[in-house]
Amino acid sequence: TTSLYNNQIDAGDCITWEILLEDWKIGDISLRATITFLGLEKESISHKWLYGGEQAGDLSGESPLVGDDDEGTMDVAIHCEPTSISSLFTLQPCPLVFFPGHKGDEKAFIFLWSQLEHSSQLMFINSTPQKETAIDAKRGRVTLSNGATGCAFIAPGGDRILCTHQINQGGSHSLLIKSNSSELISSLVGTLPLKTSLLRFIFGGDELKVKEGSQTNMNVDYMKH
Repeated sequence: TTSLYNNQIDAGDCITWEILLEDWKIGDISLRATITFLGLEKESISHKWLYGGEQAGDLSGESPLVGDDDEGTMDVAIHCEPTSISSLFTLQPCPLVFFPGHKGDEKAFIFLWSQLEHSSQLMFINSTPQKETAIDAKRGRVTLSNGATGCAFIAPGGDRILCTHQINQGGSHSLLIKSNSSELISSLVGTLPLKTSLLRFIFGGDELKVKEGSQTNMNVDYMKH
């Protein structure tokens, strides 16, 4: 995509532009901006105070100065470093669950949970047991009647992903995940680093460690927990 800024840019000016991606595909994307300044005046290869390559004398006369003619204009392109955008950071609180506010609606959560066919489970531990492990309220948190807590997100393409958090015997934790898109789940928990990033995104902090045995494509049923 290309956009043109027609106004003059003075020293110290700041320009901000937004990009709208109408066809968002699941998975990480890479954006790389290229900024081209149009019609910049070329700088002379010689200084105006030099005369014919010799030491300048009295420049008050009518002798022509090297570089005093019109040097023309040029375009200068600046290629920026690529910026990767993770699917994780495109997730927003699901409006069907959080229409009443950050506490969410349990009935809407249960209804959506029953409609989602693809599932996964993450087992993890807190390396700092004295610190409480709870879904970050800033992400939106639903308190469920079975004692668990949940969160619900929607991706830019309209796919949903719901999670429930439970504390197991022995102090380990379970995060049950359901979505209508297997691609979305895979983009979020397909590798160990992705699983760790998802836990940090939902709970905050760096003290959560994924346990071996975390699985994908499981038959997870909220009503049984």
